[in-house]
Amino acid sequence: MNASMALKRPELLERADKEIMAFWLQREPDNPDAIRSYENYIRGAIDGLHSPGRSINIDPLINHKPAVATLLDRVDEDFWCWLEQKIKNEIRVSSVDLMAAFPLLVMAEALMSRRPELGLILWDNFKKAMKDDSFKITGMACLPFIALNDIADVARNKALMDVVNDQDIADLLNQIEDHGQTAWLVDKVLELVSSGDTESLAMSATLLGFANESQRVELAWGEVEKRIPCGGWLEDVYITSRQNFERNRWARHWFNCYIQATIDSEAIAAHLLLGATMDKRARLWLKRCRLKVLKLSLRKYWDLNMDLLNSASKKRRTKLKDSLFWTKTMKQTQWPWL
Repeated sequence: MNASMALKRPELLERADKEIMAFWLQREPDNPDAIRSYENYIRGAIDGLHSPGRSINIDPLINHKPAVATLLDRVDEDFWCWLEQKIKNEIRVSSVDLMAAFPLLVMAEALMSRRPELGLILWDNFKKAMKDDSFKITGMACLPFIALNDIADVARNKALMDVVNDQDIADLLNQIEDHGQTAWLVDKVLELVSSGDTESLAMSATLLGFANESQRVELAWGEVEKRIPCGGWLEDVYITSRQNFERNRWARHWFNCYIQATIDSEAIAAHLLLGATMDKRARLWLKRCRLKVLKLSLRKYWDLNMDLLNSASKKRRTKLKDSLFWTKTMKQTQWPWL
């Protein structure tokens, strides 16, 4: 592509891998030729989904997410009509599509924040395909939380109903907060609390336990606390959830202590305590730019021990797969043979 532009020989692009059109669009997002070329590439990729002998591109040469997002922000009505017709009438997600992130999964994610009604159709197709297949896509259940309006509420409620362990709940909370849906979370918790049944109360407490701190979340905690009976299983769920919520606060505290430490021993102690408390919520408040104020030795110490923090957070998430509402679940069953 660079040679084609430098030599002013557009015919050289014909010899390049067509995926390069994504890079071209990212490089020149307002270039009509780049938009048209990548649009043609996307049309071809979608038209070829169910063609005989289709090849599977499990690991694309280029990350298409930014290019697809750029394209959808710039295409004309003709493309939208074509895409809507394809999604509503022709596209059916197969086992093959579950293994290839491009084009359908990338398109579904981009559509959620632009045309959620189309993104939700693709999402539903993916869910049906995963139900009938052993291959699962991590994070697929969370896509409806990207949508910014109420059209996705039914899908969000379904995603919440489909959780089978605390890891699923934690992953949902990550998506909810990543996409600014804390208001929806609090409304859902209050709705669950008002129902008064045991499962709903356990779910409401567990959801808040994986939330990041905010004034809205604190108010929701107050409502949950009023409804939790003293003694018994529900109180245990509430206490453990609250401890998990507070642990994130402590992690944030120890990160601040690391930044503010005046001697190396204080910083190292804070780092160890951070590793003992942090989880994936740290991405919401752990800003690497704050490390720039540190002296060289502490910046180097942080870089050398970054894997320890990541490993601790990953192990904490892995353990969540064996419980639901902080209660251990069966790892193996004889279903569906019994």
